[in-house]
Amino acid sequence: MKKTLPNFFRRSVVCFAVLTLYTWSSDLVAQSINTKYRIKHNASGLYLGYLGNSDNTAELVNLDADDPRQVWYFLETENANNYFMKSASGIYLGRDGGSNWWQADVYSTSSGEGFNQWTISQVGSGSTYYIDNTSTGDGVSIGTDGTNVGEWVSVNKSDANAEWVFEPLSSNNFITHDGSNWSNTTGPSSTDDVLLNNAVTLSADVSANSLIVTRNATVTVSAGTVTASTVLENQGSLTIESGASLLTYESGFSWGNVTIKRNSSFADADLQYSFIGSPVANFDIANLSAGYHYTYNTSDDSYSTATGNMVKGVGYTSAGKQSLVFNGAPNNGTVNVALDNSGNQFNFVANPYPAAISRASFVSGNTNITGAIYLWDDGGSDNGQRTNADFVTISNSGSVSAGSGMSGATFNGNIGTAQGFLVQASTSGNVTFTESMRVSGNNADGAFFRQAEDLKKFKLEVSNDDLRDETLVAFSSQASASFDRMWDAAKHLANDNGLAVSTTILDGSQKLAIQTLRAFTSEENETKIPLNMGVTSEQEYVFKITENTLGEAASISLIDHKLSQVYDLKNAVSLVVSGTDKDRFTLHVTDLSSVLSAIEIDKTTSAYFNSDRLFMNIEGLSGETNLAIYGFDGRLYNQSTIEFDARGNAASQINGLREGVYILRFGQAEKSYSIKIIKQ
Repeated sequence: MKKTLPNFFRRSVVCFAVLTLYTWSSDLVAQSINTKYRIKHNASGLYLGYLGNSDNTAELVNLDADDPRQVWYFLETENANNYFMKSASGIYLGRDGGSNWWQADVYSTSSGEGFNQWTISQVGSGSTYYIDNTSTGDGVSIGTDGTNVGEWVSVNKSDANAEWVFEPLSSNNFITHDGSNWSNTTGPSSTDDVLLNNAVTLSADVSANSLIVTRNATVTVSAGTVTASTVLENQGSLTIESGASLLTYESGFSWGNVTIKRNSSFADADLQYSFIGSPVANFDIANLSAGYHYTYNTSDDSYSTATGNMVKGVGYTSAGKQSLVFNGAPNNGTVNVALDNSGNQFNFVANPYPAAISRASFVSGNTNITGAIYLWDDGGSDNGQRTNADFVTISNSGSVSAGSGMSGATFNGNIGTAQGFLVQASTSGNVTFTESMRVSGNNADGAFFRQAEDLKKFKLEVSNDDLRDETLVAFSSQASASFDRMWDAAKHLANDNGLAVSTTILDGSQKLAIQTLRAFTSEENETKIPLNMGVTSEQEYVFKITENTLGEAASISLIDHKLSQVYDLKNAVSLVVSGTDKDRFTLHVTDLSSVLSAIEIDKTTSAYFNSDRLFMNIEGLSGETNLAIYGFDGRLYNQSTIEFDARGNAASQINGLREGVYILRFGQAEKSYSIKIIKQ
C-alpha cells in the first residue's frame, strides 16, 4: 500500500527573494518547503487546473487567482527524484492507466502508485521544465498537441509544447514550525495550511485548513486539539498522546497512519479491566500486545475472547495493559453500530473518534436507547474483591458508581477517546456516532464520573469494608413519575452482584440506579421512594447521604419497615441487612425550600409561643386561614383552621410540640405566607 504523504522538496530552482533559477541534478527541487506553485503551460500561457468533473480531469485553464485547483505543491515519494504533484484542492496529478494518461486521480491504494509519480527536469539552463510520468520511461513528457491545448498528449522533450513554468505563490504559502516557533509567530488559523518538516511538539490547540507531516517530521501532540478541516497527510510520524485530540472530517482528505495513545485506568500488573474502543480503522486488537481482551454478548450477558480487527464504534474490555497504542487511519464521519434488542438489551459501544464526544449530544441523537450510559470502574476483578457490577451510571441528572467507587476520577460530561461504554436499547436499530458530537479538548485521562448539574439531588451510599454501591435521586421540572429517557437510568445488574442498591420507580416497573422525580413545589413538598436492596449474605452495612444539594430546608429519612424505625440520614446509620431484606426500606424526602420561598418580605409579622399557646400577628391578613406547622425534619406536625381578626391577630392552642425550629405556613385562597419560629 502506498504511504501517502511523501516529503516536500527541500531545495528549489527558485530563490524567492530574487526569483533566480538554479539547477540541481537536473530536477526541480524546492529551496523553501513552504512553497505552493501555479504551473503554466509555456506555449499557450494557460495554467494546470482541475475541472472537478466526473472524470476527475486535469485541464489547461485560464488563470483564476481564487481557484485552489490551480495551486500545486510537490511531495517526495519513496523513489529517488520521484514526486507526487498535488493540488491544493486535495487531488493528485496522475493517469488512469488507460489511453488517456493525464488525468488527476486520487489513488488511495497501490494500484495507481506508478501512475501518479513524476520527475521534473530543467529545459537546458532556462526557466522552463519537463514533467515526466515515471511509468512511461520512453523519453516523452506531458504536454499538448499545440492545437487542442486542452487535450493531454505525450510529446517529445524537444517539443516546445512540453515545457512548463513553475510560478511560486507570493502569499498564502504554508505555515511551518522550526521546533520552537511558528513561521508566522502566532501560529495558524483555521484557513491556513500547515506543513511540518522536523521534530515538533504541539501542546496547545492548532486549527488549520490542511496539515501535512512530511517524511522527515516527527510530530507529537502532547495536549490540546489538532483540527485539520480539509486535508490531513502524514508520511512521517504523527502521534496523539493520551489526553490530546485530533479532529478530521469525512468531507476532506486524510492519508497516512496516525499513532493514537490512550492510558487506561490501571497499571499492567493490576489485571483490572477497562472498557475501550479503537479510534482508528482496521486495527487488529492483537496489536495492543499483552493483556486480555473480550467482546460482550447481549443475549446472555457474557463475554468472549476478542480477535481480529476492532470494529468502529464497538466496545471491548482490556486488562493487563495500561498504555494502549493504536496506529491507523483516524476515524471520522458517521459510524453506525447495530443494536441488539435481545436479553438484557445492554449493548457495548465505544467512542470511535480520536477526540471526545459530548454525552448529551450522543444520547439526544440516539432515541432508540434509554438515554443513560454505563462506564466500567473496576473495583478489583483481579483479586475477586468487590463485584462485577462496578458500573458508573450517567444520565442528565448526574452519575453514580458501584463496586469500589474509588477511582477518584471525574466525569466532565464528555466521553473520551477510546472509551467504551454500555447503552441499553429501547428499540431495534442503530447507535449512531456523528462528527457533530465531537468536542475540542475535554479528553483528559481522568475525565470520568462527575457531571456538573444545577439539579437538586442526593446520593444514598451503602457500604461495608468490601463492598460499596450508591443510588442517585434527583428532582427536575422536566421529570415525571414514570421512566424519563435521558433522566432516569436502569440499574445494570451483573450475575454476581455482592451488593446492589437501587430505587424503584414510583409506578413499580423498574429498578433504577438514577431516579429523577418532579421538582418539589410549595404544594407538593415530600415523597416516599421504595429502596431495593440486593445482598448475597447477611452483613452490617453503613447507610449515608452524599453529594446532597437539597439545602437546609430538606430532610432525608430512612424508613425501616422490618424494625418499625425511622432514621434521620443527616448522620450515617449502620444496620444488619440480609438477602431477605429486598423491600425492607423506603426513603422519605421532604423539601420545604419552596414553602420558605413563599414568605412575603413586606408584611410585618410576629409569632411566638407562650407554653403551648401560639400567638400570631400578620399585617393585612384577616378571616379564616389554613395553618400548617412543619418541622425542619420535613414532618407535618399540625394542621388546622384559625381565624384572624381585622388587625391580623390570631391565637391557637398547639399541643405536643417539643422545643425546636418550625415553619408556620398560612394559606388563604391563592395566597400563602410562611415564617420561621422557634419554640423554647
